[in-house]
Amino acid sequence: MEQKIIQNTIKINATPHQIWEVLTLAEHTQKYMYGCKAISTWEEGALLKWEMLHEGKLFIPVEGIILTIEKPFVLTYTVIDPYADYDNIIENHLQVNYHIEAINENESRLTISHYGFETVESGEKRYEEIYNDGKGWESIVQQIKNLAEAL
Repeated sequence: MEQKIIQNTIKINATPHQIWEVLTLAEHTQKYMYGCKAISTWEEGALLKWEMLHEGKLFIPVEGIILTIEKPFVLTYTVIDPYADYDNIIENHLQVNYHIEAINENESRLTISHYGFETVESGEKRYEEIYNDGKGWESIVQQIKNLAEAL
């Protein structure tokens, strides 16, 4: 499979620190990530769990490992559905990268890249699901923008 990357970029009227807060604080992540709170110690090598309540019970639809943290500019982690039909091994984890660039004092550019599809099991199917007819993370980045600009 050729290399496939899903990438969305948006300008946000906020500082990198404000965007970082939206990306890493559970109170914010649950507002744009389908009700999931991002739970981690936010250190390289740490576990990252996306927790939510489903039918009154704690449910973790996505988990991964923090690969890179360069606060407040770069965050990279792996992701996998622990309930999927493929093995939950690191070789089947996809990667997500957030890159925050300060444009000026109160404006930044956020780029989210989702990649690794060509080397994981069911990569083509997973790519098509996340690609979302070319929209990728479009609705999520818009919600991140709205939250960061409200801080």
